[in-house]
Amino acid sequence: MIEAIIFDVDGTLWDAADPMAAGWTGVMREHFDPDFYVDGDMIRPILGRTPAELAEALMPKVPPEKGEEIFHVLSDGALLTISEAATDVFDGFRETLPELAERYRLFIVSNCDAGYIEMFLKVTGLGEYFEGHLCPGDTGEGKAENIRTVMREYGISEAVYVGDTDKDSRECLRAEVPFIFASYGYGKTDRYDARIGSPRELPDVLAEM
Repeated sequence: MIEAIIFDVDGTLWDAADPMAAGWTGVMREHFDPDFYVDGDMIRPILGRTPAELAEALMPKVPPEKGEEIFHVLSDGALLTISEAATDVFDGFRETLPELAERYRLFIVSNCDAGYIEMFLKVTGLGEYFEGHLCPGDTGEGKAENIRTVMREYGISEAVYVGDTDKDSRECLRAEVPFIFASYGYGKTDRYDARIGSPRELPDVLAEM
């Protein structure tokens, strides 16, 4: 019996790619590269990667250690840009989360930098529905390891993960949890245990699992 739902953030709970790209561009131009530019459409395909992987994708010519160091600076700058953009969750989640919270324990595990999930919860005002969260910026570990850590630390026996990329699917296989594919998000995959085309479909899909 499913006890908990663990959510990804970007492409699953909300789409903050445009303000995120603006934040990265602004900080990069000010401090590191005056010609740097990315927009939301350019970064949506790479969101969901770990900070180290994002640094490599954004700055392929920069040595990995230096790139990751720069990326942490970009992340701090983007937090302010996103928080000021009044980004909201995907349509349907505000109505669906209270219903889900009555039946399941809710968590977040995302491949983001430290502080990003906290910013998401503050901006959306949805912190009351989530019992805990974890990311590589907190632990230095990947998504599968962080899913297992959340389950272990919160005493969860049966959970599902909701994400939007093929990488999420593969991480769920490693963590040995069922994967619900949010097909409205950024990515594509053929590997999933269930699929939703809207947040509003989640309660019914869970009831059938």
